Amino acid sequence: MKNLRNNVQLIGNLGMNPEVKTLESGSTVAKFSIATSDHYKNNKGEQVEDTT
Repeated sequence: MKNLRNNVQLIGNLGMNPEVKTLESGSTVAKFSIATSDHYKNNKGEQVEDTT
């Protein structure tokens, strides 16, 4: 299982600057928020933008 890799691609806008921390073990972690938008037409045919 050494060759097992997981990949994630996140597409959106950053909500704020990333917060980078170094743990006691020496590992580095980053925390950030991301917003994504979805565009679609509702039952009335109106264009709707939904941001999460």
